[in-house]
Amino acid sequence: MTVRRDGGESRMLVQREYRFNDPIATRKILGPNHEFLGYGAPGSNEIVVGEFKWDTGGEYSHTVPMVLNVATGAVRSLLKDAPKASDWLLDGQGRARAALGTDGPDAFVLWSDGPDKPWRQISKAPRFEQPFGLAYIDDKGLMVRTWDTQGHTGAQLRLVKGRPGPEALLATPGFDGPVRPVDRRDSDIVDGVRLAVDGTATVWFNPTMKRIQAEVDAGLPGRLNLLSCRPCDGPRVVLVSSYSDRSAGDHLIYRPQQKKWQLIGSSRPDIDEKRMSPLSFHRTRARDGLDLPLWVTRPIGATEKPQPAVVMVHGGPNVRGTYWGWDADAQFLASRGYVVIEPEFRGSRGYGVSHFRAGWKQWGLAMQDDVSDALKFAVGQGWVDPTRVCIMGFSYGGYATLMGLVKDPDQYRCGIAGMAVSDPRNMFSMHWSDISDSARQYSLPTLMGDPKKDEAQFIATSPVEQVARIKRRCCFCTASRTSGCLSRMASACATRCSSMARRWSGCSTRTRPTASSGRTTASISGAAPRRFSLCT
Repeated sequence: MTVRRDGGESRMLVQREYRFNDPIATRKILGPNHEFLGYGAPGSNEIVVGEFKWDTGGEYSHTVPMVLNVATGAVRSLLKDAPKASDWLLDGQGRARAALGTDGPDAFVLWSDGPDKPWRQISKAPRFEQPFGLAYIDDKGLMVRTWDTQGHTGAQLRLVKGRPGPEALLATPGFDGPVRPVDRRDSDIVDGVRLAVDGTATVWFNPTMKRIQAEVDAGLPGRLNLLSCRPCDGPRVVLVSSYSDRSAGDHLIYRPQQKKWQLIGSSRPDIDEKRMSPLSFHRTRARDGLDLPLWVTRPIGATEKPQPAVVMVHGGPNVRGTYWGWDADAQFLASRGYVVIEPEFRGSRGYGVSHFRAGWKQWGLAMQDDVSDALKFAVGQGWVDPTRVCIMGFSYGGYATLMGLVKDPDQYRCGIAGMAVSDPRNMFSMHWSDISDSARQYSLPTLMGDPKKDEAQFIATSPVEQVARIKRRCCFCTASRTSGCLSRMASACATRCSSMARRWSGCSTRTRPTASSGRTTASISGAAPRRFSLCT
């Protein structure tokens, strides 16, 4: 959506969802198969959007960069002969210079030295063995994220001249994640970068912004303060987005010349920061010696007496689960007196390539052991009563909940499985799944295993196959309507549970109607007290 500086002439540019029987809206607004890529040529009303293309089988194929005039809605091609790629990087002039795509089991990176220069391949390797990841383009060329041979070092920015150079611009040991530039519009000068460590960190190259950041941090201590400026070489006004583990966030204007503040508004003004609980980041060792990151939210005012706990397993699973900040679900549970443990089990992203690769083919195995080891750490600190622990999660977290009840039945009093993957084999076969054919062919066998070659492992780690071993109460949370396969698998598991002629009176299924969009509601606040009471 675009709007003038004075708040007038707002215009919808891209639909959020497909609309049928609305020819006027369809004609004037781009479809949901478009995404914002960057700004267009300097001084113009243009931006660059990516248009998703599909093959004859209905599978995603590639993204084509297009130029959109935000004032008129006119669209034209950015490149005459655009290579088939899925991700694009633009320079400060709105020109496509780098592209990332896939070719069967491999991923490749293309680079163009400038306008009308040919595209040349600078990297090609198996999908999960890329030597670097794209970061941004500045006045010196292409910047990328690299990692050491063991994958431990984390994110390093290096200049590409055909291949990564020897010098490291920045390093984040123990973490790796996206690197986003804070750049000047209409210019290739980058004033700083945003990095993902335990939270979001800003590293300023611009000395003026480095000084202003220090002033803001001194005025708003104990918070993460993200600054937006334009221009950044001598801003009169800086927009500050400030948040913490106890605050959902405030938005302020800071005038550095007058040292004056102005509050614009708060994200959640109804939340009393003083009643929120602190979130802490820890590292321990898994039983095989692997570094295991985890997050713990302890109820405010917690005493030395061990408290009941909830192990909250993130979905994905190959994503990062938590960043330092305010989280509604964790705070809700903590407000009821529960210690909340959120493990970043192996296979999670953001903690080094080696941590990610250690999770390959470990569903229900070492990944599940990491969840138990995170709980063991919290118990060892004296924070948690080991006789009063519940495990919960959605999607993969729902799978880990079921497998936790299967593999470690004496460790938990109950489980809450939301949109659970109850039989991982179905991810390879269900025709209504939203997983692409390409991912099933090239990605899932690497990440999960081959359903035929590793059949015995899949059976041993399938909650549906192992359901007879579950002895604790389990609450299933599914959506009444969904386009994916997760709720169907969860329902299948619940049906099998309820059909067993044994003590399953405590195994309940709850469905929650969703909005007309059909999207799944994954938040536990709201109806959670009723659901959670099933496990007490």
